[in-house]
Amino acid sequence: MKKKSLLEIQCEHLFDSDNINEAYDYIEENIYEIELNNRDLEYIMMVYDNEIISNDLCMHLNDFFVQSDENFDDEFNYENLDKFITKNCDRYKYVYHGTTYENAKKMTHEVIFPSIGKFVEDMYGQEYTEGSLKECWDSLEVVVFASNLDDIMKTVGAINYHTKNNYGLGKGVILKLDASDFLRASNTMYGDYPIGVEPNDYYSENDVPILGVLTDEIMINKYGNYDEIDFKNHEEFNDLFIPYDDFFNNGIN
Repeated sequence: MKKKSLLEIQCEHLFDSDNINEAYDYIEENIYEIELNNRDLEYIMMVYDNEIISNDLCMHLNDFFVQSDENFDDEFNYENLDKFITKNCDRYKYVYHGTTYENAKKMTHEVIFPSIGKFVEDMYGQEYTEGSLKECWDSLEVVVFASNLDDIMKTVGAINYHTKNNYGLGKGVILKLDASDFLRASNTMYGDYPIGVEPNDYYSENDVPILGVLTDEIMINKYGNYDEIDFKNHEEFNDLFIPYDDFFNNGIN
């Protein structure tokens, strides 16, 4: 039997005393004060199994996933942690993919297909198309890349790369996608993913439905530029997206 952590012991005492709200409050109040271990995480996932958890707790659990190399434990399943975050955290229900206005207009089935985009090809192509690694590139598994809101600048970086920083003129769009359609790379499995996938990347080898489109015009009308976006306010950000049909049929709003 695994040894119980101090967090688990304290919370079990509160739950047993029917002080359920106090138990949740204890976790929220102490989440930054204690050094979480793997047992703590397993316990938190158990008690919050069917609960939507606060934004602060979500971000703290996500930090643990991002830092998985520093908290490595052979017995801990980071894939389960990612599934829990996607299911129980409103902030992490969606992920985002940056592309050009022109490319997005071609997605007539409201689906983004796995492909080797210009950004990935230029970033990794030379490394993997010469010498002994050419075979790796030739057998590359094409994927759809995405990032969550904490890593949204990866998405913005892809747009800037495609548009040469000339966004704001009907050039770039952000696509909103369902995080549950993706796998997520942790540091503990680095090297076991398709070429180009790095720790904390979301990727899918399947077609992914598009849930919404954010054009650079809409974004600039709201924030002025990418640097002004309050990415902590996930609800406000997600409300800016329009249905793909509206984007495809009407273009810029």
